[in-house]
Amino acid sequence: MLRKLRICGGAVGVFCAVLTAISAQQTANDAATVIARIEAPQVPNRQGLDGLKLTEVMERFHVPGVSVAVIRDFQIHWAKAYGVADAKSGRAVQTDTPFQAASISKPVAAMAALKLVQEKKLALDEDVNKELTTWKLPTTITLLRPHGKG
Repeated sequence: MLRKLRICGGAVGVFCAVLTAISAQQTANDAATVIARIEAPQVPNRQGLDGLKLTEVMERFHVPGVSVAVIRDFQIHWAKAYGVADAKSGRAVQTDTPFQAASISKPVAAMAALKLVQEKKLALDEDVNKELTTWKLPTTITLLRPHGKG
């Protein structure tokens, strides 16, 4: 499932937005309301981006295309694409356009690990080598120091 998620863009000139703070009281019928909020002018002030719509933010930062997905209960609730995936050909971004995960993989991995902790399938204070099967962390780690430093 994770390899198929289209929640991020990290390829050159593409960024991603992942929204996970969707209220549990919201229903599937209100996706249009959430999409409208994302596309609307940004308020309050978000580092000087207040008043700018999503497409205007993309233009300001020279982002040709982005795919946005909202995750609810660990499932893609909805996804929508904006702009182009290939600036030369003008090929539009689709919700299934693959993007490089880049730095977004860190919070996604953290969320997955904490979900496993919550389900008592993983303990944060246990030796990780008990769980690893294809490789192991060394039992001792030598810290590298710059040449000539004590």
